[in-house]
Amino acid sequence: MQSYNVPFKISDIDFENIVYKDIKSNSKKTVVFLKYKKKNSLKNLAIQTPTFLNINSPVRNGNHWDLEVPLHGKKNNKVDDFFKFLKKLDEKVIYDARINSSRWFENFDTEEINYQEIIRTADDNRFTNGMIRLKLIKNNDFQTMIQLNNKDYIDISKIPRSSWVKMILEFHAIWINRN
Repeated sequence: MQSYNVPFKISDIDFENIVYKDIKSNSKKTVVFLKYKKKNSLKNLAIQTPTFLNINSPVRNGNHWDLEVPLHGKKNNKVDDFFKFLKKLDEKVIYDARINSSRWFENFDTEEINYQEIIRTADDNRFTNGMIRLKLIKNNDFQTMIQLNNKDYIDISKIPRSSWVKMILEFHAIWINRN
Protein backbone atom coordinates (compact mmCIF):
# COMPACT_ATOMS: atom_id res chain seq x y z
CA MET A 1 0.00 0.00 0.00
CA GLN A 2 1.38 3.38 -1.00
CA SER A 3 1.49 6.12 1.62
CA TYR A 4 1.08 9.79 0.90
CA ASN A 5 2.17 12.88 2.73
CA VAL A 6 -0.61 14.98 4.18
CA PRO A 7 -1.07 18.14 2.10
CA PHE A 8 -0.20 21.46 3.68
CA LYS A 9 -2.83 23.90 4.86
CA ILE A 10 -2.34 27.21 3.09
CA SER A 11 -2.16 28.92 6.47
CA ASP A 12 0.94 26.83 7.27
CA ILE A 13 2.88 27.82 4.13
CA ASP A 14 5.84 30.13 4.64
CA PHE A 15 6.72 31.40 1.17
CA GLU A 16 10.37 31.73 2.20
CA ASN A 17 10.49 27.93 2.49
CA ILE A 18 9.74 27.36 -1.19
CA VAL A 19 12.88 25.88 -2.73
CA TYR A 20 13.80 25.60 -6.41
CA LYS A 21 15.40 22.17 -6.38
CA ASP A 22 16.38 21.26 -9.93
CA ILE A 23 16.44 22.97 -13.30
CA LYS A 24 16.13 21.03 -16.54
CA SER A 25 16.58 22.91 -19.76
CA ASN A 26 16.77 22.52 -23.51
CA SER A 27 16.40 24.91 -26.44
CA LYS A 28 12.59 24.90 -26.21
CA LYS A 29 11.85 25.04 -22.49
CA THR A 30 13.21 25.27 -18.99
CA VAL A 31 11.54 23.52 -16.08
CA VAL A 32 12.28 24.70 -12.53
CA PHE A 33 11.13 22.12 -9.98
CA LEU A 34 9.59 23.27 -6.69
CA LYS A 35 9.87 21.78 -3.24
CA TYR A 36 8.85 22.96 0.21
CA LYS A 37 11.33 22.98 3.09
CA LYS A 38 9.76 21.68 6.28
CA LYS A 39 12.18 21.32 9.17
CA ASN A 40 15.18 19.52 7.66
CA SER A 41 13.48 17.83 4.73
CA LEU A 42 12.13 18.77 1.32
CA LYS A 43 8.51 17.90 0.58
CA ASN A 44 6.27 18.27 -2.43
CA LEU A 45 4.38 21.57 -2.34
CA ALA A 46 0.90 20.07 -2.11
CA ILE A 47 -2.06 21.90 -0.60
CA GLN A 48 -5.72 21.20 0.00
CA THR A 49 -8.28 23.53 -1.54
CA PRO A 50 -11.59 24.68 -0.18
CA THR A 51 -14.71 23.20 -1.78
CA PHE A 52 -15.29 24.71 -5.24
CA LEU A 53 -18.13 24.48 -7.73
CA ASN A 54 -16.94 22.73 -10.88
CA ILE A 55 -18.93 23.88 -13.92
CA ASN A 56 -16.82 22.36 -16.70
CA SER A 57 -15.93 19.02 -18.21
CA PRO A 58 -12.26 18.14 -18.64
CA VAL A 59 -10.82 18.82 -22.10
CA ARG A 60 -8.25 16.52 -23.68
CA ASN A 61 -5.05 18.43 -24.51
CA GLY A 62 -2.44 16.15 -26.06
CA ASN A 63 -1.19 13.74 -23.40
CA HIS A 64 -3.13 15.29 -20.51
CA TRP A 65 -6.52 16.81 -19.67
CA ASP A 66 -7.26 20.43 -18.68
CA LEU A 67 -10.03 21.36 -16.29
CA GLU A 68 -10.91 24.97 -15.50
CA VAL A 69 -12.49 25.39 -12.09
CA PRO A 70 -13.93 28.71 -10.88
CA LEU A 71 -12.69 30.07 -7.57
CA HIS A 72 -16.26 29.99 -6.30
CA GLY A 73 -17.10 27.82 -3.34
CA LYS A 74 -19.23 26.94 -0.38
CA LYS A 75 -17.43 29.16 2.15
CA ASN A 76 -16.50 32.65 0.92
CA ASN A 77 -13.89 33.27 3.61
CA LYS A 78 -11.99 30.07 2.67
CA VAL A 79 -12.23 30.90 -1.04
CA ASP A 80 -10.91 34.42 -0.34
CA ASP A 81 -7.99 33.01 1.67
CA PHE A 82 -7.18 30.59 -1.16
CA PHE A 83 -7.38 33.45 -3.71
CA LYS A 84 -4.91 35.49 -1.60
CA PHE A 85 -2.61 32.48 -1.28
CA LEU A 86 -2.46 32.05 -5.08
CA LYS A 87 -1.77 35.77 -5.55
CA LYS A 88 1.09 35.61 -3.02
CA LEU A 89 2.49 32.53 -4.75
CA ASP A 90 2.49 34.42 -8.06
CA GLU A 91 4.30 37.34 -6.42
CA LYS A 92 6.89 34.97 -4.93
CA VAL A 93 7.60 33.29 -8.28
CA ILE A 94 7.91 36.62 -10.12
CA TYR A 95 10.26 37.98 -7.44
CA ASP A 96 12.40 34.84 -7.50
CA ALA A 97 12.43 34.79 -11.30
CA ARG A 98 14.05 38.23 -11.26
CA ILE A 99 16.68 37.05 -8.80
CA ASN A 100 17.36 33.84 -10.75
CA SER A 101 16.87 35.28 -14.24
CA SER A 102 20.37 34.48 -15.51
CA ARG A 103 19.91 30.76 -14.77
CA TRP A 104 16.19 30.41 -15.52
CA PHE A 105 16.16 32.35 -18.79
CA GLU A 106 19.63 31.61 -20.17
CA ASN A 107 18.22 29.63 -23.13
CA PHE A 108 15.91 32.42 -24.25
CA ASP A 109 17.03 35.46 -26.19
CA THR A 110 14.25 37.88 -25.38
CA GLU A 111 13.79 41.39 -24.08
CA GLU A 112 10.32 40.80 -22.69
CA ILE A 113 9.21 38.13 -20.25
CA ASN A 114 5.49 37.43 -19.81
CA TYR A 115 4.11 35.60 -16.81
CA GLN A 116 0.92 33.52 -16.87
CA GLU A 117 -0.75 34.04 -13.52
CA ILE A 118 -2.19 31.03 -11.73
CA ILE A 119 -5.61 32.71 -11.59
CA ARG A 120 -7.14 33.30 -15.01
CA THR A 121 -9.98 35.64 -15.88
CA ALA A 122 -13.37 33.94 -16.04
CA ASP A 123 -15.60 34.49 -19.05
CA ASP A 124 -18.63 34.17 -16.78
CA ASN A 125 -19.26 37.34 -14.73
CA ARG A 126 -20.54 35.27 -11.81
CA PHE A 127 -16.98 34.19 -11.03
CA THR A 128 -15.25 37.43 -10.07
CA ASN A 129 -12.34 35.60 -8.39
CA GLY A 130 -11.45 33.98 -11.72
CA MET A 131 -10.57 30.40 -12.58
CA ILE A 132 -7.70 28.01 -12.15
CA ARG A 133 -6.68 25.62 -14.91
CA LEU A 134 -5.74 22.20 -13.64
CA LYS A 135 -3.62 19.73 -15.54
CA LEU A 136 -4.94 16.21 -15.01
CA ILE A 137 -2.46 13.53 -16.00
CA LYS A 138 -2.94 9.91 -16.95
CA ASN A 139 0.19 8.26 -18.36
CA ASN A 140 2.70 5.54 -17.52
CA ASP A 141 4.56 7.73 -15.01
CA PHE A 142 1.69 9.35 -13.12
CA GLN A 143 -2.07 9.31 -12.84
CA THR A 144 -4.29 11.94 -11.26
CA MET A 145 -6.58 10.17 -8.81
CA ILE A 146 -10.22 11.21 -8.89
CA GLN A 147 -12.86 9.99 -6.48
CA LEU A 148 -16.61 10.42 -6.52
CA ASN A 149 -18.14 10.99 -3.08
CA ASN A 150 -14.73 10.35 -1.55
CA LYS A 151 -14.93 6.60 -2.20
CA ASP A 152 -15.30 5.44 -5.83
CA TYR A 153 -12.43 6.09 -8.24
CA ILE A 154 -13.53 7.42 -11.63
CA ASP A 155 -11.86 8.16 -14.94
CA ILE A 156 -10.92 11.77 -15.76
CA SER A 157 -13.48 11.86 -18.56
CA LYS A 158 -16.26 11.06 -16.03
CA ILE A 159 -15.78 14.15 -13.85
CA PRO A 160 -19.33 15.50 -13.42
CA ARG A 161 -20.19 19.08 -14.30
CA SER A 162 -22.07 21.23 -11.79
CA SER A 163 -20.55 19.36 -8.87
CA TRP A 164 -18.71 20.35 -5.72
CA VAL A 165 -15.01 19.48 -5.76
CA LYS A 166 -12.30 19.45 -3.15
CA MET A 167 -8.77 18.97 -4.40
CA ILE A 168 -5.22 18.35 -3.38
CA LEU A 169 -3.06 20.41 -5.72
CA GLU A 170 0.64 19.93 -6.20
CA PHE A 171 2.70 22.86 -7.42
CA HIS A 172 5.30 20.80 -9.21
CA ALA A 173 7.31 23.17 -11.37
CA ILE A 174 7.60 26.45 -13.20
CA TRP A 175 7.60 26.03 -16.97
CA ILE A 176 9.46 28.58 -19.06
CA ASN A 177 9.21 28.67 -22.84
CA ARG A 178 9.40 31.17 -25.67
CA ASN A 179 5.78 32.18 -25.12
